[in-house]
Amino acid sequence: MNLTGKLIQGFRELKWSKRDQYILVIIAFFIPFGIRLLPSFIILLGLSWLFTGGIKRTIEYFFYSKGRNRFFIILLIFFYFFHLLSLLYTENLRTGTFDIQIKLSFLLMPLFLSGIHKNSIDIDKVLNSFIIGTLVAAILCFFIAIWNSLDFDSGKFLFNVQPGENYWENFFLYERFSVFHHPSYFAMFILFTLVIGFYFLNPNNESFFGNRFIIVSMVFLSVTLFLLTSRAGLLTWFILIIIFGFTFIKRRTRKSYSLVIPFVILLGIFSLLLIKISRYNTVKEEFKVYENYTQESIKSSIGTRMILWEEALHIIKRNFFFGVGQGDIKMELHNQAKKKGYLQIIEKNLNIHNQFLETFVGLGIGGVILLIIILLGPVIKLKGKYFELFVYFIIIVSVNLVFESMFNRLAGVFFFAFFYCLFILFMNHVPNTKPKNNAL
Repeated sequence: MNLTGKLIQGFRELKWSKRDQYILVIIAFFIPFGIRLLPSFIILLGLSWLFTGGIKRTIEYFFYSKGRNRFFIILLIFFYFFHLLSLLYTENLRTGTFDIQIKLSFLLMPLFLSGIHKNSIDIDKVLNSFIIGTLVAAILCFFIAIWNSLDFDSGKFLFNVQPGENYWENFFLYERFSVFHHPSYFAMFILFTLVIGFYFLNPNNESFFGNRFIIVSMVFLSVTLFLLTSRAGLLTWFILIIIFGFTFIKRRTRKSYSLVIPFVILLGIFSLLLIKISRYNTVKEEFKVYENYTQESIKSSIGTRMILWEEALHIIKRNFFFGVGQGDIKMELHNQAKKKGYLQIIEKNLNIHNQFLETFVGLGIGGVILLIIILLGPVIKLKGKYFELFVYFIIIVSVNLVFESMFNRLAGVFFFAFFYCLFILFMNHVPNTKPKNNAL
């Protein structure tokens, strides 16, 4: 059966008893390009939790469940309350309150998703929906870039990819190309889609999409990832390609070896790009002159990050145990930068661009330890059907946390909380496919 036939069959099998499944599938689909619609779907998920027995199932899960995964879901809730408690000693209460609203998914996702009846959820379908959503977002980015590049002058159509006089700007690169999210966040979504594709890729061709579709999609998304010019994203993909190659070799089957060929080609291309791309050469130059930095000598975003991280460490030394509070992070950072003369940090209203340091500055040593346990604890303690995919997810998120204050935006907070809770809650779950007499 082709992809269109499978979709039609899926629509015919819609049942009210699968309402939570439908909501999760829709949410996963819209994450890559419809982040503004997500609050509405979160409310819908909350209403389903409230009026269909979700509260009872949540209470049973937290108070009567004996699974080890419950501990990590509780930690995520504690992480939210750590931020909430920091408002007691923050000076900028308005900024702190806004930050608490952004991070509300750390509280709501554990509650709502733990209240879902396990037999009503098929995680594979949620992951398939996210793949489709990411592909739609990437295709739309290309169409929008083409549309923006077209012009009509003197009776002729012109195609110009440069929006202005600046030679480095391009409708097919970086922020001009990534119209739905900051390039770093969209790169993270693409990376997760790529690892899902790898997870579904198998010699027996048993996946929903089929191996050919997955390989073509992975190549297309790899090109999209390159155009986003997210250095953290490309480096992460470079590392993952190597891991994928070793994984196929470990399987030691003839069919597996045939599937590794596209990854070998991608590895060669990315190796060449990492050497030749000027953005990466600039990074090497920045590290060489780091000790002699001045306001005028910062040439790239990585240079700015190195300054931000250094100043964040100074703040941490003075507020090691409890931090400065969530509302005062940026204020303390800008005050520190002003003393050193790094005025562009203030002018651009920059954050720390490292979630580990951002958490340390805001919540102190307890907050950053809690974050590390949330990330690494399940990798050490849990096993299950989706464990391999979960490890890839943690690698992608962790690398992005090093280069971005990912939890300062709804896109980052919701993406992490949504999939983290799904993996933790349904790590070992196999959906019940037996038909029931009562569809309701």
